[in-house]
Amino acid sequence: MSMQPLITCVAGEPSGDLLGSELIAACLSHPDLAHAKLVGIGGPHMQAEGFTSQWPMDQLSVRGYVEALKQLPSILKIRFELVQEIQRNRPDIYIGIDAPDFNLTVEKKCRALKIPTLHYISPSIWAWRGGRIHGIKKAVDHMLCIFPFEPKIYHDAGLAATYVGHPLASMIPRKPSPELAKKKLFDLGFLESTAILADETVIAVLPGSRKSEISYVAPGFFQTIQAIDHMHSGPVRFLVPVAKPFLQEPLQ
Repeated sequence: MSMQPLITCVAGEPSGDLLGSELIAACLSHPDLAHAKLVGIGGPHMQAEGFTSQWPMDQLSVRGYVEALKQLPSILKIRFELVQEIQRNRPDIYIGIDAPDFNLTVEKKCRALKIPTLHYISPSIWAWRGGRIHGIKKAVDHMLCIFPFEPKIYHDAGLAATYVGHPLASMIPRKPSPELAKKKLFDLGFLESTAILADETVIAVLPGSRKSEISYVAPGFFQTIQAIDHMHSGPVRFLVPVAKPFLQEPLQ
């Protein structure tokens, strides 16, 4: 490995950006990687940890066949440019963070270049399309799994895999505190005050983190909100968190 390790990471959506930020922080805390240069594709959470995003992550975050077809030219362009960048600079390792449809193709090209590949977050091959494991074996040198039963599936197929724990386990308190949660919502500007009425029911509405996804499901969500509001006898407060400001548009 070079004096300043070069690590290429690619996340394709906000959830991957959050996972990637934790991974980057862990990498840079290791003595051998303290001065590593991390580049590729990521969002604000990864960039806050010192990551350099060379392409906008938003262009990879699509849902459904129609939206994917619309974005396909730009996605293919990014993938082509990314592979060229990898060929020029030859990173010490490539880490694909979820986004298997994009990352597995790039990882396969990296292996052809003798660049080690790591994939963080196993595709749900245990739930559906189990045959994907054959393609994964051709692309990934080592799989990082978040569920304890996943490594055995890969070991049985002859692929190295390690259980690293679920990232949310360290983010969500074991004993949730409604008071602390209300204070955080107030600090973030979601509540006018921390004094929610005693008889007020607070419901989180979670339509997704992709613009295409939100546009698709929002009508059904808001029909449900109206139905709950009419059925509920007491006051109800609905909170709709969004990953980025531009996602407010399809919700308005």
